[in-house]
Amino acid sequence: MGVTWITYKTRSTQIADPPTTEQAIQIFEERVLGWQLYPARHMLVGDSSQGISGIPHSGFASLSVMLSYFEMIHEYKMGKRSDGKSKAFFKAGVHDVFPSIDPSNPGSALVLDQLYSHLRCGLYHSAAARRGVLISDDETYPLAYDFDHSTLHINPHMLVDILINHCKEYVAGLRVGGPDLGNFLNRSKLS
Repeated sequence: MGVTWITYKTRSTQIADPPTTEQAIQIFEERVLGWQLYPARHMLVGDSSQGISGIPHSGFASLSVMLSYFEMIHEYKMGKRSDGKSKAFFKAGVHDVFPSIDPSNPGSALVLDQLYSHLRCGLYHSAAARRGVLISDDETYPLAYDFDHSTLHINPHMLVDILINHCKEYVAGLRVGGPDLGNFLNRSKLS
């Protein structure tokens, strides 16, 4: 039987059964960064240290990878799976990454609905964003909404770096025993 890689850097034989708290955090960090967010960034910009360019027109492909972050991070913050509550967990995860997008604000609620139904569901279920979503690396914000034209504007290049930083900050908080640690460990046991 071959080697079982449980992250992009770690083999199953290197982790205790069950994992220690630090190992659970390490597994999470290496999976989210190494299997999702770093590859999403590499699609967009490549790796200049290796002379590798980004993949042209990969904005939507990278977003397909990135969008899973929102629901997932809220699962870990809540300590449970989103079973049947994908939309609510997704929106709460967006709010966690972007606190200014407040679901109780009608304008923000519209943005969250379009982000979920037009972008996330469009990409996951139809292989394309639905009407009213534009992406560009020329945008000055990672997410913006044009209320005059009912259009969601996304800069995947900015968004991926924000998600990477959010993940690193979340992991740093876990490592110092922050308030999310208990729920994180509960959710880790469900994988």
